[in-house]
Parts: sequence; structure tokens; C-alpha cells
Amino acid sequence: MEKTYLTPGKLYASMGEEFRRTRSPECSSCQVPMVYMIEQQPGDLANWLVEPVPRPCDECERLIRDIVRSHSSSFDIFDPTATLVRRSPGRRFDWH
Repeated sequence: MEKTYLTPGKLYASMGEEFRRTRSPECSSCQVPMVYMIEQQPGDLANWLVEPVPRPCDECERLIRDIVRSHSSSFDIFDPTATLVRRSPGRRFDWH
């Protein structure tokens, strides 16, 4: 499947809009974490990851995971000015 390339800001905005549209009305404090571009390795579904979610509620954490998974299969980041983050094998945080 061919992916669409977005800037980090547009990817974040797209995930944030979906999250706000589908989250529980009772939760107004959780938000989608920031995205960052990574040095893509074999087996990675996308060339980006998200930062850890600080103290999310369980319902929002599940919703954010689903949004990240769906976006990672459809979108990659294009940002010629970005510095790629190199990940160490033992410190991988992703929801793809």
C-alpha cells in the first residue's frame, strides 16, 4: 500500500482531530502525543513514532493507540529539515 506523506504538524493535527472527535466527552485533559521522525528500520510500519502519553486515562490510551496504528499504516512523515532519531533496540516505544 502506498502511503501519503505529511509534515509532522499535519500528521499531528490529523490524529488530534480524530482523537477530539472520538474521545469520551468526560475527558478533556488527555491529548495526542507529539510525533517525531525516526531512522526507519526493517519491519517498521512508519518512519515516525509518538512520544509517551503522560498519565492518560485507560479509555483515551486505547483510543490513542488505535489512532496511531491506523495513521501509521496510511501516512509517513516528509520533513527535509528534520533530524532523524536513532533508536536503540532496547528502548523502542511505538504503538504501530
